[in-house]
Amino acid sequence: MRTLVFFLLFGGCVLAQKPAEEIKRFDGKWRVLLATKRGETQDDAHLKKMTVTFKDGSMIIQDGAIEEKAKFTIDPTTKPASIFIESEKGSSKASGIYQFELLTLKLAWSLSGEEKPTKFSEKPEATVTSLTLQRVKE
Repeated sequence: MRTLVFFLLFGGCVLAQKPAEEIKRFDGKWRVLLATKRGETQDDAHLKKMTVTFKDGSMIIQDGAIEEKAKFTIDPTTKPASIFIESEKGSSKASGIYQFELLTLKLAWSLSGEEKPTKFSEKPEATVTSLTLQRVKE
């Protein structure tokens, strides 16, 4: 009985903290290993200029001289885990999925109004943007 009471009192707190703990895994600078946008794979020369930096629920996508800022939230309880992105200006929103692997982070999303991806695809999809990232050691 004590175990049940303990779980009911404190178990919910552990579950509530999971997204907060999970979001910390994003923090840091990542380089782009692979990128597809609207069905087209980006070339290697382009990828060398791209980085993504995450910090405290914010993200900055650096593409050469172009910088895009956004806020993001996650839901690690879905299968696959979900990510929701909104541009800093609020002009665009996207919903997608993410997956941490050994040394990489995979992201795939569609803009609002389009169907959210449900899995990571081997081939580029016309309505999906995807990134495979590797953490930059600083």
